[in-house]
Amino acid sequence: MRHCRLIIVEGIMGSGKSETSRWLTKRLKREELKAHLVGEAYWPHPTRVITDLKQPLSPWLELEAGELAQKSLVKWRDFVDETLNSDSIAVFDGQLFHGDLTTLMMMEMSFTEIQNYILELELELVRLNPLLIYLYQTDIEKALHKICGQRDPQWQKMQFDWKLSSPYCQGRGFSGMTGYVDFYKEYRGLTDELFSLLKIDKLSLENQAEDWPSIYAEIESFVMESIIDAGKDL
Repeated sequence: MRHCRLIIVEGIMGSGKSETSRWLTKRLKREELKAHLVGEAYWPHPTRVITDLKQPLSPWLELEAGELAQKSLVKWRDFVDETLNSDSIAVFDGQLFHGDLTTLMMMEMSFTEIQNYILELELELVRLNPLLIYLYQTDIEKALHKICGQRDPQWQKMQFDWKLSSPYCQGRGFSGMTGYVDFYKEYRGLTDELFSLLKIDKLSLENQAEDWPSIYAEIESFVMESIIDAGKDL
């Protein structure tokens, strides 16, 4: 019997990954399956490196991109080892892409190096028979304007100060809302390509229209088929 112990919900901020992660955790529990949510604010976070740093919003001042990638792989490896002994499914809000990998891009790690990092990470994750749900929007600019309009102005300032001060954005002259959108367009190009490379069980959903009943129905079918109907012993 195979044991699924990890489900990752991915997407940029405003894509609905946090709410979807919460909904999915509750849905699994309704099936009398043990599940727990690992949100972005989970403390101490089991896999995120930058939260361990003295300058988490300027990690490029503390270490090189290659060092961050190796620290990330160690944390993920430790998490996998620990989770193998658990009878609960960890539902992750991001962290495969939207987390330390975003930081690696901000630190100007090359695509080849990022690709090697994510494929090495996949070799660790397969031990948990993971599922990956990838939420995306066709119109990234519209999606980012929407979430910035919904969040507190201080959140937007923090996002701009953090990401636009990175070596990646500084080197390309990205500034203001236009630069923020340009960064995420390039980020999405990166994560789209990485998603296509991964061999783990995965589902991608375009959700710009926010038809959540339909989206959740697709996710439910994907997850339940993978976990229950496929005979994965939980």
